[in-house]
Amino acid sequence: MDDIRHALPKGCRIDEYEFHGVLGHGGFGVTYRATDVNLGKDVAIKEYFPTDLVVREGGYSVTPRSSAFEDDYEYGLERFLDEARTLAQFRHPNIVAVHRFFRANGTAYLVMDYEEGRQLGAILRERHTLPEAEMLALVTPLLDGLSEVHKTGILHRDIKPENIYIRENGSPMLIDFGAARQALSNRSKTLTAVLTPGYAPFEQYFSSGDQGPWTDIYAIAAVMYRIATGQDPVEAAARIDDDKLVPAIKAAQGRYKKKVLQAIDGGLSVKAADRPQSVDDFEAMLLKGGARKKKAEAVPIAMTPAAEPAAAAAAAAAAGPTAGGAGSGLFARIPMAAVAGGAALLLVSVGIAAWLGSGSDTPPETANRSAASGGNTAAAGAAGESQKTDQERLSEAVRKAEAEQKRLEAERKRLEEARKKVEKGAAEKDAAAKQAAEEARAKERAAREAEAEARRKAEAARKAEAAEKAEKDKKPAPAPVKAEER
Repeated sequence: MDDIRHALPKGCRIDEYEFHGVLGHGGFGVTYRATDVNLGKDVAIKEYFPTDLVVREGGYSVTPRSSAFEDDYEYGLERFLDEARTLAQFRHPNIVAVHRFFRANGTAYLVMDYEEGRQLGAILRERHTLPEAEMLALVTPLLDGLSEVHKTGILHRDIKPENIYIRENGSPMLIDFGAARQALSNRSKTLTAVLTPGYAPFEQYFSSGDQGPWTDIYAIAAVMYRIATGQDPVEAAARIDDDKLVPAIKAAQGRYKKKVLQAIDGGLSVKAADRPQSVDDFEAMLLKGGARKKKAEAVPIAMTPAAEPAAAAAAAAAAGPTAGGAGSGLFARIPMAAVAGGAALLLVSVGIAAWLGSGSDTPPETANRSAASGGNTAAAGAAGESQKTDQERLSEAVRKAEAEQKRLEAERKRLEEARKKVEKGAAEKDAAAKQAAEEARAKERAAREAEAEARRKAEAARKAEAAEKAEKDKKPAPAPVKAEER
């Protein structure tokens, strides 16, 4: 990707960041891998660069192609910064973190975490489909993060496999928000439409479309369809008159539970009004209420085939939460009321565990009632004790996760303070350096002027000398004196 003509060159330096190459690019911007040289930390930096509107001139500077594009460019730049301001205040382990944004070179830059991993799209090209357990482990933390983002009034507007990043520890992260990009596309007649066929709902095909949480729900349901069936959904615009999309409940029949496939089909409804209207509604449709708390036993997304569910659950319980990974997102979603619940809630949890582990479509409430009506008190007591042990383990995991979260928050604040101090010192040094440079330039200008004046004087002296010589050459020699005249 480093051969992109308009990309910044490797090794260039902007503020305290040294750029090392291109991570990704599109019609709206370029994302680079870089290093914060003050902190010695790798980062990802996204540069606002709408290719249809701008060119790069004079090194790193970005300017509109003509005065006709200036208003659209500035409008997009402000939307880019507005989105950055909101995301910079937002922290969720499954949403890309924006640490800083700044203007430079006539454009703007977003500084984000850099993490090793792969795009979900690349994984799906290799594995074609994923088992249900892996798909749920991917989707549930993303839904949690997306719900929090929606509460701030922001939509992603470009959810697709290429914008879901799987870290090395298997936890997913939603990247490359497209809200500002969509806003600029709707305004500008120059920019091409910003949407991904198969993943964009019909309301994104025209600027007056009524967009909301249901817009992102369509896109994430499309990602789930791709994971379950191995095929991209039919483009939304082609489904209006003659919908030829094979429903997920048919395309993945026998490999996923019926309720999961029904949720995918519901999220992919062509009409926005027919879809779940919020992420919570969609998650309730997907997980049928109580199953949401079963997420602890979901298998993390990996580059290799999934482990057995029981083994994965045991490994997850033994390993505990990891910073920024699936564990922290998982335990943040377990209500404390569940930890402190009574025997009745424990029995419901046992029913949920048995239901998910068996692959049955029978709801856990039905299973619990059947067990109770059987009168097997001893078995129920043993299950309660076992669940109590599990609950204590989860409670301990919650405490560890909360402690780790506090530790990481303190560390982040410490690093932010360190960065601010470094930036302040750098600014002061820059001011002194700029003053010294200005003085040096003034002296250089004075020296050039003195040199030019000396050159003019020397040239004038040479001309005077030549004129005098020429005048002397023109005078006739005196006539010789004759002897008689003496």
